[in-house]
Amino acid sequence: MDLITQLQDKLDHLLYVFGTCIGVLQRDAPPSSFFNNPQNQLQPQQNQQLQQQQQQQNQQQHQQQAQPPQPPQPPQSTEEWDAPSKMALQVIETSKVIESYIEKLPGFDKTEDQQYEDLKNLNTQSKQVSNELLSSRKDAIELLKMVKESILYISEESKNEEMEKQPMEQ
Repeated sequence: MDLITQLQDKLDHLLYVFGTCIGVLQRDAPPSSFFNNPQNQLQPQQNQQLQQQQQQQNQQQHQQQAQPPQPPQPPQSTEEWDAPSKMALQVIETSKVIESYIEKLPGFDKTEDQQYEDLKNLNTQSKQVSNELLSSRKDAIELLKMVKESILYISEESKNEEMEKQPMEQ
């Protein structure tokens, strides 16, 4: 497998890992409260206003209908949830492999002008080979015509000789 294909495969794998990580985090992450989050950047006044609005909405809903029972909370495990760190390691490892493939690409260590010159030289070589191929094709077509003419001439000569022999036999 060539280097570009390997690079594409690893990029596809990295996207798969990202998608899997997001799915696992959505599925397995422990619940957290927006208002009790210490990283919440809202000002205390805004936070209190939001809490009051939520309480008012809850009271209105309670007056309209009885509140349904709260869904059961998943049991808090005593073990530390290590899935994010494992997934992060997988992303890091795949990224390192991708970087190594990129560094192996030809011309990676050249400047843009050097790469442009290489491309110009390759284009010139390609044109020369193309011209040689066209010339060889023309020569082959001419040779084929000569062979066909020779075969036709030989077959006509053979017929003529056959015709000349037939009257002598009679």
